Amino acid sequence: MASRIEYNSIQYLRAVAALAVVAHHLAVQFPRFGSAIELPEFLSAGVDLFFVISGFIMWMTTRTSDITPAQFYRKRIVRIVPLYWLFTSFLVLIALVAPSVLQSGAFNLNHVIASYLFFPHPHPVVDAIYPIVVPGWTLNYEMFFYAIFGLALFLPTALRLWAVGGLLVLLSVVGAIVSPTNAAFKFWTDAILIEFLFGMLIAAAFASGKLNIGRAPSWALIVIGLALVAIPGTSTHGLSRTWFFGVPAALVLIGAVSLDMIGDVGRWPIPKLLGDASYSIYLSHGITLSAISHVWQRLHFGGDPIGIFGFCILGMCAAMLVGIAVYYLLERPLIGAFIPRRQIPVPV
Repeated sequence: MASRIEYNSIQYLRAVAALAVVAHHLAVQFPRFGSAIELPEFLSAGVDLFFVISGFIMWMTTRTSDITPAQFYRKRIVRIVPLYWLFTSFLVLIALVAPSVLQSGAFNLNHVIASYLFFPHPHPVVDAIYPIVVPGWTLNYEMFFYAIFGLALFLPTALRLWAVGGLLVLLSVVGAIVSPTNAAFKFWTDAILIEFLFGMLIAAAFASGKLNIGRAPSWALIVIGLALVAIPGTSTHGLSRTWFFGVPAALVLIGAVSLDMIGDVGRWPIPKLLGDASYSIYLSHGITLSAISHVWQRLHFGGDPIGIFGFCILGMCAAMLVGIAVYYLLERPLIGAFIPRRQIPVPV
């Protein structure tokens, strides 16, 4: 079995990705305060960074191991499902008991069942293919990727990259040509799937020694990636998103891991903690920000620029603290109940 990967850079990038998504969702609360202020759209690229990292980790942790598809699925399910189902159940309960509390929620049985099963389904309130835990739309992609990747473990290592990559590209091409209207088919043929392939290709290149670049090129890739993702007016859908957000995320990952490999990335406690808790932060931040905005509104802290700035600071801090608490009180105990601590996989 492959040993656990300990790239510090991956944990830090997870923290960056999670906090970028939190920052992006701060703006969802602004209309409550009568504010028309908007935050940069590129903050949503934290999702794309997560997908590229996921592809990277899946390849690195299985390329030299004898893990079976059943073992792979079990680890992924234990890592993702318990905490996600807990948050899903909480919102289902709220939708049943006090639906007026939810900003974007309503009880719909088919939607609820699909949410538990990671099956793409139109949201009953929002015009999008979201589960009841709205940020969980990315987990629907993750689980779909895991399903494909797990089947590829039946193949020799030399064929896995071609098999998974070929299928992801094929699905994206089909989606672009057919433009499906069915929610699940539309979701599973989106070009965003190619971002998982980016991560796999990067991992394969590092593993073969083809990406041994120096300090200056590594920093250059990070700067270029950050500059590209900040180009204003870029679309966040389909192939455009993969190009404008996925490619920069891949460049940042290459640069960060390269710096890690030459020893420039230390083990820093707070960024590592935020990386460890990134999944908990990601799942809990919507509920946290909604609660903070309720309080903010009741206290009549207006929506002027100063008020919005204060809300953003409070929201970010609260999301981190709640996420860390969820990580220690719920996520780790839930995983530990199924897998001995020494065997817990690196979170994705």
